[in-house]
Amino acid sequence: MQLFQTEFQDAKLGGANLEEIQGEMVYFVRANLRGAWLRKANLKNAFLWDSFLAEANLQEANLVGSHLQNADLREANLQEADLRGADLRGADLRGAKLAGADLISTKNLVKSQLTQAKLCLTRLPKGVELNFNRDCQELGIDPETGEFTSTEIG
Repeated sequence: MQLFQTEFQDAKLGGANLEEIQGEMVYFVRANLRGAWLRKANLKNAFLWDSFLAEANLQEANLVGSHLQNADLREANLQEADLRGADLRGADLRGAKLAGADLISTKNLVKSQLTQAKLCLTRLPKGVELNFNRDCQELGIDPETGEFTSTEIG
């Protein structure tokens, strides 16, 4: 599905299957996307202010330049997500799986937002002094190879 500059403000899309959606510059402001399947979605420069993305699958999503201010990303799967240039001011990342995620050039991300996130091979921004591999064992990932050590995928 291809969307460009489409508005889903206050939409209720919890549990929706939006895998591989092409949603560049889409407006999901205050949208409920709890548990939504957004795997490999292109949400480049998307507006997700105040959105509820708890437990959403954003694995391998392109979130470059996205606006995630105050987004609820608790327990979301952001493995291998590209968040370069994304604004994460006030985003709740508690329990979010950030294995292999690129956070290098995110905006307004502070260490306290990552203290309860799951990190493994996570590319962290300068100034965030955390062990980028601290949760590899819990996530079942070999930090040397990046491969899963169990058959269960986190």
